Amino acid sequence: MKLEQSDLSLLFSSTNLPDIFFTEYLSQISGDALKVYLYITFLAKYSKDIRLNDLSKKLELPLKTIQDSIKYLEEQSLITKKNTGYIINNIQEIELHKLYTPKVTSSPEELEKIAQNKQRAKAIDSINNQFFFLRPIQSSSYIWNTYEFLSKPKHPTFRFFFELGSLSK
Repeated sequence: MKLEQSDLSLLFSSTNLPDIFFTEYLSQISGDALKVYLYITFLAKYSKDIRLNDLSKKLELPLKTIQDSIKYLEEQSLITKKNTGYIINNIQEIELHKLYTPKVTSSPEELEKIAQNKQRAKAIDSINNQFFFLRPIQSSSYIWNTYEFLSKPKHPTFRFFFELGSLSK
């Protein structure tokens, strides 16, 4: 891994870690993988090169643990392997992408719910047009929501109440 020196003295520099790391990743990461991640984040800031053997010695961890930690960090998309080493991924960007990825497909359950809502809206419009043309304030959607119909509205039920005059009071 390539590493370079910063202009600031080590005493006055700091290594930033986004808050999203603490809320989304910290509880799942092992202590050894955390040590590796923090140290390579620190080193990446200076664009320094380090071999896995040196990293093992510096962190006082077995080489196998370092390799397993690197593999885990790659699986979690915290780092990405490149030809010359690794790059620390921007986890804020990753989490933002998770939240705002455009949805291009729908599940069968969602499609069924959309179809039911369209049928419901069509039935409510039909009832409104047929029975509530004189009183738009008192509509079938008001009655639907007030009396919590569990199935599609039934024209015969509305016709019965309309003919009794119950819907026009």
